[in-house]
Amino acid sequence: MTNGHEEAAGAHGPRFGWFALEDELARVAEARVFVCHHLPAHRSYVLRVPEAEGAWGDEPPSNAVLERANARATAAATASLHARRRSGRRRAAIGQVLVMPEYYGVLDQRYLVPLSAAYRRRDAIGFEQLLLIPSALIRILPFWENLWLLLVSETGLLARGTVPFEAWRTRWSDLVRGSGLGRQLLDDLPEGTGDRLGAEIAALVHGDELGPGPSLEESAVLRLMTAVTASRLDEAQVSASLTCPFFRMNVTAHDLHYAVALSRLMEPQSWLVQSALEWLGPTILALPRVLDGLLEQPVAFPDDGGAFEPCPPPDDATMSRFPLLVQDPERTVRPFIALERAPDVPDA
Repeated sequence: MTNGHEEAAGAHGPRFGWFALEDELARVAEARVFVCHHLPAHRSYVLRVPEAEGAWGDEPPSNAVLERANARATAAATASLHARRRSGRRRAAIGQVLVMPEYYGVLDQRYLVPLSAAYRRRDAIGFEQLLLIPSALIRILPFWENLWLLLVSETGLLARGTVPFEAWRTRWSDLVRGSGLGRQLLDDLPEGTGDRLGAEIAALVHGDELGPGPSLEESAVLRLMTAVTASRLDEAQVSASLTCPFFRMNVTAHDLHYAVALSRLMEPQSWLVQSALEWLGPTILALPRVLDGLLEQPVAFPDDGGAFEPCPPPDDATMSRFPLLVQDPERTVRPFIALERAPDVPDA
């Protein structure tokens, strides 16, 4: 389902939120340097921890004293570099372009916010803007209710033997796993659901195959669809955001699974009298644009400099929000997780 950089599932070192440490790369006079994995996004960064912080405890230590000045200096140097390039000086070949390290603030131990970028994708929104749509709001909107009614209907048919369990699991397992939708189902299983079937459904709801990451109601996919339906974003902004590396870095494997699972609900089924659109309403019409964006790799600056625009560096108030920063010295050369296109089937 995905391509790009994948981290093998397995043991990691100390963890905080959706991040985990693994290899210690170096130890210098003032800091220890680690590989830091952003687990749900399958990406790795460099984390420097002050030696004075001592052992890693339940909460990650602050490294702002080490990295804030570096982030500010990198932002200034990057802005100067690109300003010289825009001024008409000879453009270097792509292989000779200086790739500056990027610094990111760790937000809520889940997401990353760019702190040293001197540019952004035109028309894209920051991932933080998407997080302003709370998951509690998602759960009271008509689309969630419609999704719930379709789930209850198909689970009732499952309990009566009309829908095979494998077909139900294919359509719903990713949507109920770890989500409010799944917990709601366990609290209100349809009449006739036997103990064995109930246990199988519960095992899916409580499954943790994907590891830490956003639940369905927290997902970038549902938040983007909600924003489009509410006219807070248009389709051009969705496309631009999903091709912006600073937005896409927070898109997770969970999001890809949710997008595919929602697309499966659009497939006609013999046991459904109404179409998926009639069941789910107009919000589902925003899904194809999201799917298209997740099939593509983000535009990598400066490979397509015309797709980007300058942005001001973060102010002191923004910098001070993040006690922990990570850096990515190779942001432009690593692919992002993405959906894979279905292979073409030749005509018979």
